[in-house]
Amino acid sequence: MRLLIELGNMLSKWGRYHEALAVYRLALQLFPDRSSRTDCVDHMGAAYLEQAKPDRTIEVLENAKAQIVRQLGPKYAAGCCYNLGMAYRRTGRPADALRQFSEVGDIYPLSGYARLADKARNATLEETGMTVLVRKEEDDPSGSELPS
Repeated sequence: MRLLIELGNMLSKWGRYHEALAVYRLALQLFPDRSSRTDCVDHMGAAYLEQAKPDRTIEVLENAKAQIVRQLGPKYAAGCCYNLGMAYRRTGRPADALRQFSEVGDIYPLSGYARLADKARNATLEETGMTVLVRKEEDDPSGSELPS
């Protein structure tokens, strides 16, 4: 199973997402153990995102997220949340995207995924015009406009 997943990963890195997904599907059919299946589904979600199919990414990763968090550890969980966030962002669901980006930092702070999620979070806030609200809240966390 691991070799098939790695083959799928290589194909994905080369931009051959259709072939990568076919290899991941084959791996799912051949090897029924839960951990390998969860790992494979996680990679499938990423491949769908790269293939510009964010709706399919959401479908795959939402269904697998709890298992990914439980079985694969923080690195994979952070990757799953980041990919879900990007898929939500691409489908016009900024609130869901922001929730996922926040989760990345909670799960695996100081990681590459956390840095990417922070950039994506800031870009999402900028796109939605929410950066003004965030800055105002950071300047005055109590929410009052009156000086103390």
